[in-house]
Amino acid sequence: MADIDPSLGRCTTVGAAFIGVSATRDRPISLTCINADAADLTEYSINSSWANHRRLDTAMAKRITTLRALAIGCGVAVALGTGSAALAQTASGFVDAVKSGALILDARARYEGVDQDGLGKRADAVTLRTRLGWETGEWNNLKALVEFEDVRAIGGERFNSTLNGRTAYPVVADPDVTELNRAQIAWTPNRSFTATIGRQIVAIGDQRFIGSSAWRQDQQTFDAVRADVTRGPFSASYIYVDRVNRVFAEAQDWDSDSHVLSAAYVVAKPLKVEGFLYALDFRQSPANSSRTYGLRATGVLDTAPVAFPMPLPTPISVTTEGTPAISTSTTGPPNCRGRGTSSPSKAATRCLAATACADFRRPWRRCTPSRAGPMCS
Repeated sequence: MADIDPSLGRCTTVGAAFIGVSATRDRPISLTCINADAADLTEYSINSSWANHRRLDTAMAKRITTLRALAIGCGVAVALGTGSAALAQTASGFVDAVKSGALILDARARYEGVDQDGLGKRADAVTLRTRLGWETGEWNNLKALVEFEDVRAIGGERFNSTLNGRTAYPVVADPDVTELNRAQIAWTPNRSFTATIGRQIVAIGDQRFIGSSAWRQDQQTFDAVRADVTRGPFSASYIYVDRVNRVFAEAQDWDSDSHVLSAAYVVAKPLKVEGFLYALDFRQSPANSSRTYGLRATGVLDTAPVAFPMPLPTPISVTTEGTPAISTSTTGPPNCRGRGTSSPSKAATRCLAATACADFRRPWRRCTPSRAGPMCS
């Protein structure tokens, strides 16, 4: 155990370190020492009032001030040491998550030609879109993604990209641009909930109202906060959209104050019922701002394969002279079974015609033999 010297207000045992001190006029002076050898933390109280140590006020005050400073310094050092270790461990885990991630690399060459009435020139747009990014592995239920996108015209701009000023050509809305396409962090604490914040792809339903316009080279993304909940047959999503990064490069993006809410329930395997509210508010485009709500029912109906009661025609062999011969198959009418020959007679040819026409299960009125085979009519 650590010893205390009441007159000096300090720990006296070798290996003991001072931790804290407190004193008031109504309470005894309280010192805390720790024995480093035994890892023993003990609090000692000087059983005397402040008045009995009046002659030591000045010296004690200095010692208390010094000891408090040392205590604070030791505490900060311990906290920093512990924090540094935790920080190092945290940083190591994050680095491992980054290393275990996946590269995003995508290149798409695209040609679009447009003839438009009223414009004398034809648009021929050859463009190349390249994406480069990285998605981390999971770390503390978090995953991060960063992706850049570049769109370039190849072989000259013989089209109106909406930004290049070539209005004599029809519009092909694939302007040259290099931008941050996605930068998001997703948090998935369990299988039922996911929250995503940042620049991300949002595709709702059939994308009639909200989607990524993936057919264009500059993909449409959203600066948004999203929450998705799934519980059995029930699912719901809420999205707040702060900015729409449109397909016309950054010059024509929209600031937004939009709310998107949807909830769906799978009634049965072939039926899903969904309610939705799209409250869209765009600062740069009031005409495109709207409020849409409704219900949607979708599903898939399984159907059994259709079986036609129609066997394949009786196989027919042809002699070297081109004359049809009777098949030796037993699928024909009873009166023709086993009558195969390489040199058929007229009766056999008539039998062949009747057999071929009967195989289609139709009330043929006439079977006419010919060198090319029986004719059914």
